[in-house]
Amino acid sequence: MLYKIRTTQDKTKAIEYIQRLPGRELGWKLNILPITKSRSGCQNSYMWYVFELISKETGQSKDDIHDFYCQKFLSHNKELFGETILKSGTSELDTRQFEEFMTNVRQHAQEFLNIFVPLPNEVIYDD
Repeated sequence: MLYKIRTTQDKTKAIEYIQRLPGRELGWKLNILPITKSRSGCQNSYMWYVFELISKETGQSKDDIHDFYCQKFLSHNKELFGETILKSGTSELDTRQFEEFMTNVRQHAQEFLNIFVPLPNEVIYDD
């Protein structure tokens, strides 16, 4: 069951629900996570703008640049069917995590590729 608690009334209802749960030999598992905002459409557009900028400077494709930075800054191992796989990507990041990712991308581009990447509020889009 997924239940979102946003108000004191929601919290009271959740506590009442938990109190009504029947006893179980193995008990119950409760997973409480903060609600976060997923990356925005503007953040996603900015990311592809940055990858296009780096693409023009390096000659690499935007998709390859995306894969490079995801693997460099977001990858982690995951166990699946008894094998370890490398998982990475930006689609599951919240807004804070996404900005951390883009900060790393900007720093890497500046330090190692000598490419200045403007901040989102410094971008001037051509019409």
